[in-house]
Amino acid sequence: MALHLYHIPGFRSTRALWLFLELEQALRKSPGSFNLPKLYVHEFKDVAAFRQSKPEWYLEYNPNGKVPTLIDEAKDVVVWESCAVCSYLLDEYDIDGILLAKDSSTKAMYNQLAFYASGTLDNLTSTSSPVQRAVNEITQGKPNMNPVIKPENKHAWKEYCAPYFEELLRKRDGPYILGQKFSAIDVILGLDMFAVHDKMINRGDGISWLDKEAQPLLWEYRDRVLNRDMASVAFSPTKEWSQRLPKDFNVECVPARPLLTKVHPSEGD
Repeated sequence: MALHLYHIPGFRSTRALWLFLELEQALRKSPGSFNLPKLYVHEFKDVAAFRQSKPEWYLEYNPNGKVPTLIDEAKDVVVWESCAVCSYLLDEYDIDGILLAKDSSTKAMYNQLAFYASGTLDNLTSTSSPVQRAVNEITQGKPNMNPVIKPENKHAWKEYCAPYFEELLRKRDGPYILGQKFSAIDVILGLDMFAVHDKMINRGDGISWLDKEAQPLLWEYRDRVLNRDMASVAFSPTKEWSQRLPKDFNVECVPARPLLTKVHPSEGD
């Protein structure tokens, strides 16, 4: 039985894929560790079509109609929302606390920043949340939807969010959020570092929201986490995986499709 992740490169599903790859790599370096289940990455190739119309079979898994959705066949579990998927993978498969230590302080920091990321940071750079889509449909109509990032979102990042993370890195006195060791928290926040820098340059107003002069530690942090080997794989087009992905990794990319076996979405879904 395998894991199935529904994915679009560069979307929030990248966060879940990245965490899985980091965990796979870490377990392979740890003597005596168990092997993760095989991961099938179901890619939606036509992004424009996916934005406009969600397949009915996919909405049965995830009524929110976004990526990621993770299906764990062996446990008959369906999870959606990127931070929830990451938390599930950590709870079920990071048994020895390789990417997230089991002490209360570390878990509290992870939960705090994961909720902050999914509830606040992600939405600053989002252009297609269900609420945004509904507003755009009412004000513009479906054929003319042209979502934009509001200037107040950029202001919120620069005035409140970025200074907080700069100070957090300063206090921790290390290259990562927890100090000297890379952790799952850096995967959670790494996606937002990509969004405020790379996404804003490529799809926003052409200007990074990161300010090297005002937040030098955060600027270096973004480079450090996104230049990791597994980050480069997770953010890359799947057609490049044959050159980037280690040959012994049990990961396979397939076109997005429903599973043949019936799974039951969790009660909260």
